[in-house]
Amino acid sequence: MKLNKEEEINLVILCSRDNDSLLAVYEIQNNPKQKSFLITTERQREKIKTFFTDQIIINYEFDNSKKIYRNIGLEMLFLHIFEVVQELSI
Repeated sequence: MKLNKEEEINLVILCSRDNDSLLAVYEIQNNPKQKSFLITTERQREKIKTFFTDQIIINYEFDNSKKIYRNIGLEMLFLHIFEVVQELSI
């Protein structure tokens, strides 16, 4: 595998329990010169040794019923990214 290009960004979202293989692939392909952003839980953050430009820690306070907020938040994030890309392409 080769490193990602410097001008690309990484948006890493880790919220599941078993994501060790995903982390292994990310760490192999990660280019330290890229900007990388992480969205995860505190427990998952402890598994990751890679530096991130910025990160958001999701906190459920041990209440899984709040996972709906994660889903809504991710939908809003991707809608915002889509809108920005649309504006830049005009």
